[in-house]
Amino acid sequence: DDLDDFAEFLLLRTDPLSADTDGDGIGDQRDVFFDLLFGTQPVADDIDGDGVRNVGEEVYLLSDPALADTDGDGVLDGAEGLTGTDPQSPDAIDSDGDGLTDIVETDVIGSDPFRSDSDGDGASDLDELRAGTDP
Repeated sequence: DDLDDFAEFLLLRTDPLSADTDGDGIGDQRDVFFDLLFGTQPVADDIDGDGVRNVGEEVYLLSDPALADTDGDGVLDGAEGLTGTDPQSPDAIDSDGDGLTDIVETDVIGSDPFRSDSDGDGASDLDELRAGTDP
């Protein structure tokens, strides 16, 4: 299901051995994304409402369990945990320095937020978007 097994066990409360923990026909990754985006299934013991259990923030993300957006970059800690960006660094908003924010790369265009040239063709993701090609 492309979710980190440790994160599934500790943070997300999904089964790391199942791609569809709740058996609803929608994979865990999509379930978690929509839960974080729309808050459809609040996570127990999540005092800031960012979709990550308090213990997960303290142990796994090292973020503040009382702040939904620890670094104040406009991306919830839970979403940063899923995309692999740093919930403690507001500079992580554009991890690869290509001019596109991490959240736009992961949630809108589907490029890699850690590679300025996601497809390795020599043109940066931003340049490809400007040219109308697929990064």
